[in-house]
Amino acid sequence: DCLARAVKLDPSLTEAWQCLAQCNWKKKDLSAARDCLQGALVKARTKGVLRDLSMLLRCIGKGTPEEVSNVRESLVLAKEAVTLDLNDPSSWCCVGNAHLAIFFNCSQDPEDLMKAIKAYNIAVSKGKTSPSPELLFNRGTVLKYLEEYQQAVDDLQRAERLDPSLSCGKDIECILDTLRRTQLALQTKGGMKEKKIKMLLTSLHTSPAEDIPGHERMEIRSLQPGSNPGRYIRTKVVGDICTSKDSVPLVYVVCDAPDSFIAVSIFNVLPGAVKVGDTLTVAAPFVRPISLFISNNEFAFTSLRIDRPSVLLLNRKPIDPQFISKSIQVRDFVS
Repeated sequence: DCLARAVKLDPSLTEAWQCLAQCNWKKKDLSAARDCLQGALVKARTKGVLRDLSMLLRCIGKGTPEEVSNVRESLVLAKEAVTLDLNDPSSWCCVGNAHLAIFFNCSQDPEDLMKAIKAYNIAVSKGKTSPSPELLFNRGTVLKYLEEYQQAVDDLQRAERLDPSLSCGKDIECILDTLRRTQLALQTKGGMKEKKIKMLLTSLHTSPAEDIPGHERMEIRSLQPGSNPGRYIRTKVVGDICTSKDSVPLVYVVCDAPDSFIAVSIFNVLPGAVKVGDTLTVAAPFVRPISLFISNNEFAFTSLRIDRPSVLLLNRKPIDPQFISKSIQVRDFVS
């Protein structure tokens, strides 16, 4: 009530508008909070108000057509906040969070993840003190998504030391459990008997020779590190490494010959879409090494990373849209 009277008596009080917005936000009246922040910007476009409105817009309209436009506007506001003070780590962190939201809600372009990492790194370099636990959590989350597990675990461990309430230990254990299970599945061929594997592979050789027009079919053993443009592989799923309904990424073990196995990390697809025995066709497969050393445990193997469901065919058909996900946990806080 006091804040409402203050802005009514003097509408030029930008800080009062900002405080009133935060009060409404905490009461979950997001529409009123947005009105307050937009009113404050009319009086003065300060970096604090720009950041708050950027964060708020990412909370409004989730699951509706409005969400995409809000997320894009969020990035514009965050960038404007940076231009007002290039040395403010909070503004750079806000830019990183906005790029992360753009990736999951609009683009699914890994370039937006790289932009998020770049913004987070600048935020760390501009800080006069240690990075905030929220910043470390978000950077660790992006690094986990990029499968840079060593750096991801380092950030998550630091975040939990600074703020145990973030419960980063669960995220770290999830990474370790996935890597343990994946490495074991590769060593044991998904725990599947040789006879069963040969039976599954029979259909790969009896199907038509070409799945993707304009692409050359290759075997797993012939793939080169990095991207393989103009190529595709057709495989059989022999192992499901998904540890929970919240696993990111979904990890499977596939093969295209009795002695040729590789891990596959699939992002933006929900559990249940891919099953053992399915035929998985991957266009322009991206091959990369996976490694992590922690607490005397070492993990090292090769994996295919699939960022977009659009490069997949599951049993010779596109992934069902109901199994495509656009969610990730981002730590955004009212400043």
